[in-house]
Amino acid sequence: MPLQDVTVSIELRKPSGLIGLGKPLIIAEKAGASTFKTYSSIDTVKPDFTETTEVYKKAAAIFAQDHRPATLAIATYDPAATDTDPKTAAEAIAKYYDHDWFFLLTADIELTDEVAIADYVEGKKFKMYVV
Repeated sequence: MPLQDVTVSIELRKPSGLIGLGKPLIIAEKAGASTFKTYSSIDTVKPDFTETTEVYKKAAAIFAQDHRPATLAIATYDPAATDTDPKTAAEAIAKYYDHDWFFLLTADIELTDEVAIADYVEGKKFKMYVV
């Protein structure tokens, strides 16, 4: 079989797409039933979180990036929950750990909760918690 030359053409104006490192998850306290919801733009976050909340500000920063993820998720917990819903951020992470997300961010939580979350995520040895 004869050898053939191969021509490779690289255009710098059309770089290959970035491969994402996963969907970010923001965990936040919110009154009511615990939820895990995916958002595709900052406009879809507005009905659930006002512009003055840390959750909204973190989501806005993520969506403002040049190479932003296609979606992000926000999970909530309620310290006043009376049923089986998570009452702490760590309980919410345990509940939603197997959902579609890779990077975890938190909004308005105490240092002890941050440590509990870090310990839980580190113990699983797969996903990342960004403080």
